[in-house]
Amino acid sequence: MVITITSETWDRVHKSSLDVRSGIIHIADPSLEIIATYGLIDDDMPDRTLARPATIFIDEDGKIESMFLTENWRIRLSAEQTVGLLLKGALHDS
Repeated sequence: MVITITSETWDRVHKSSLDVRSGIIHIADPSLEIIATYGLIDDDMPDRTLARPATIFIDEDGKIESMFLTENWRIRLSAEQTVGLLLKGALHDS
């Protein structure tokens, strides 16, 4: 299962995901409660509040297995890298 969390409002998230039929769950978090819980608020942006991009792997019990997070918001784990890690089972080996 893939879940995305954004600081955007639900109206904006819903409009951008109307054509997506891939089973991805989109969560709007404009109050930043979930984003803050995972420590993903970008403190380097003084003029606006943004979430730092992150890829978090959570197991069936809700435990975080791995988290990929960089200091530079421009660097993200690509979809190909994510799928590669899942297929190789690298998350269970760490």
